[in-house]
Amino acid sequence: MGRLTTHVLDTASGNPASGMHLRLYRSAELLADTLTNADGRCDAPLLDDAIPGEYRLVFEVGDYFRAQGVPSPFLNEVPIHFTLEAGRNYHIPLACSPFSYFTYRGSSNFSLMSTPLENALARLDQLGLITDSPSHLVRT
Repeated sequence: MGRLTTHVLDTASGNPASGMHLRLYRSAELLADTLTNADGRCDAPLLDDAIPGEYRLVFEVGDYFRAQGVPSPFLNEVPIHFTLEAGRNYHIPLACSPFSYFTYRGSSNFSLMSTPLENALARLDQLGLITDSPSHLVRT
């Protein structure tokens, strides 16, 4: 079972893109229709049990930037077409401004963590650099 997550960064302001509307499709079937939270992430994975195949993730960047006071941004929708393989987790971040964007396949291991500290601790734990002690970090 693979899961799919995303987050959006507003590179014009240097902040998470809170309230960005996005939709996920497999062929013409709408699978998810949601808004990003205050951290620029979705509150839950877009998919928990992904079926292998072709997908399209559409970010409503024009509406988001108009709501931020940009009267006529260059971009309206940013569609990302991608393929999911069986049993793999995927994280597809979007960094955008009113005039440009980029994306990549990010690490899906920490995408639903709530703080950068939790992300860092999870990464250190994955690398075997901390013990199970909650009170302090111990380098091994």
